[in-house]
Amino acid sequence: MLVVLTLPLLAACGGDDGDSSGSVNYTSDEIVELLTGKWEVYGHVKMTSSNTDIIENVDGDYTGTIEFLDTKKVKVNSSVIQEIKQTYPDGSKHTDKITLRYFISDYYKYSIIRKNGAAYISFGTGDENRPNHYKIVSLTKNSFKLIRDDTWQMGDNQKNPYTAHFEITIISQ
Repeated sequence: MLVVLTLPLLAACGGDDGDSSGSVNYTSDEIVELLTGKWEVYGHVKMTSSNTDIIENVDGDYTGTIEFLDTKKVKVNSSVIQEIKQTYPDGSKHTDKITLRYFISDYYKYSIIRKNGAAYISFGTGDENRPNHYKIVSLTKNSFKLIRDDTWQMGDNQKNPYTAHFEITIISQ
């Protein structure tokens, strides 16, 4: 009887690679090694701006690929998530097709960082005030799940501050 009563507790305490704690216990080199290669991915992007005159909100799903190169660079391709209208810093207005590449720079190298006991992939932006940190929620040799949930403080041409909040999931298939 005691064993039957404790089974639900044992199941509830067991962890797996799919939990959201971000407790990936690999070294940075092991993470890079596990990620290296081309992955089919899918996910959801939600970006909200406090100034939609500058940049529209984004909310949509995508499919695509991410290739992690052994040089710590990435190649990103995905379906169009949404078309948005933007006002660039020079005041010009453009319509952009937003893909996953919009949120992950393939120009800069990525790095593995640790924050609050969790491992993150940091995709460079060239601006240390606007990092693209994706929490590694799970990672095996066959799958991974990354989540970004952060807010940037930004400013327009007249230095009027506004914020942009990002919620992005990247899940391998």
